Parts: sequence; structure tokens; C-alpha cells
Amino acid sequence: MLRFFEWAFRNGDSITEELVFITLPDSTKNTIRQMWAAKFNFRSE
Repeated sequence: MLRFFEWAFRNGDSITEELVFITLPDSTKNTIRQMWAAKFNFRSE
């Protein structure tokens, strides 16, 4: 599941803009990635 969200963080900005949603700021994405690394030993590729 984390890989899906990582994909969405990397590729989803254009999709969210098409759907008129608000994209997450890079700082928020990076904070979430840091939490994943600490809790689940997950590293983005």
C-alpha cells in the first residue's frame, strides 16, 4: 500500500489538478515519507 501512495505522491499532482483537487505540498509529502521510514522502514525509490 505504501508503494501505491509513493506512486501517487510522485505522479498524482497532474491528476489532482485535472480533478480540481488540491495537491499536497512537497513538505507534507516529505513529512509523511519520514514517518513511513521511521515506522515501517520504508524508503522511497
